[in-house]
Amino acid sequence: MYPTPPSRPLTAREQTVIGLLATGLTIPQVAGALQISRHTARAHADEVRAKLGASTIAHAVAICYQHGILDSTLAA
Repeated sequence: MYPTPPSRPLTAREQTVIGLLATGLTIPQVAGALQISRHTARAHADEVRAKLGASTIAHAVAICYQHGILDSTLAA
């Protein structure tokens, strides 16, 4: 059984952050890639987890793939 989709849609920035995390980047690497602070990158990741009801970033990534929020071709 899949989790329900997010009650509030992810922002474009949240989608970018979770997409980069899905490729294996760490929070500091995401921050560097997007030229934002680590705190801001972490805040975006935490907001994604909250919106999705996920307990971890990996869980949030899985939910995003299940609901088509992330393109599954990134996982290849």
